[in-house]
Amino acid sequence: MTSNHLKRDQLLATVAHDLRSPLAAIIGNAQLLLAEADTKQRPRLEAIRRAAERMDRLARDLLDRESLRSGRLTLQCQPHPIADLIDEALHQHKPLARGRSLLLELRLPADLPPVLIDRDRILQVLANLIGNAMRFSPSGGRVSVSARCDAEWVEVAVQDEGDGVPPDDLPHLFERAWRGQDPKGQGNGLGLSIAQGIVASHGGRIWVESDPGRGSTFFFTLPTV
Repeated sequence: MTSNHLKRDQLLATVAHDLRSPLAAIIGNAQLLLAEADTKQRPRLEAIRRAAERMDRLARDLLDRESLRSGRLTLQCQPHPIADLIDEALHQHKPLARGRSLLLELRLPADLPPVLIDRDRILQVLANLIGNAMRFSPSGGRVSVSARCDAEWVEVAVQDEGDGVPPDDLPHLFERAWRGQDPKGQGNGLGLSIAQGIVASHGGRIWVESDPGRGSTFFFTLPTV
């Protein structure tokens, strides 16, 4: 990375940090107003809240990316049942899944060992992968999350029923700010790069297998206790 890129990333991280306090105020006040709003006011207040939350998500992504780049990402690793964490991540996505008539499927063996992880960071990885799988799956489709134990690792898989990843995009998926060719790729391009950094910080790895026209499966590994 060049000196100019480093300075740019540091500047973006500083701006993102400074933006989080006013954004929190906007989100908090919008929620308070929503509790008292009438039917005419609610759509506008909801739009304000959603826009502020998207900006806050971007700010957090920029801060995470800078922490990973500089090696300052702090992990608080403890033994945790991975099945509970996957179930929590799926539960968070159920309202959106219902709205798009998507089936969220969980396939886990009963004897999964606990993993040594920073719970919130791995929940962030799961949320990113499940959210991506839902975005690229057709209405009425299925998103499946499964896991298996392989010696000293637990391997988690998130599978969608979308169009798959174009072969030319596969080598670039985990690059910073990569959005690819698919018009549904409407994120900021940082999510998969951050997920890779978080998993790598745990000593694991993340990868994707995709069959154009038949969907994609993202895998990542975590160390067992």
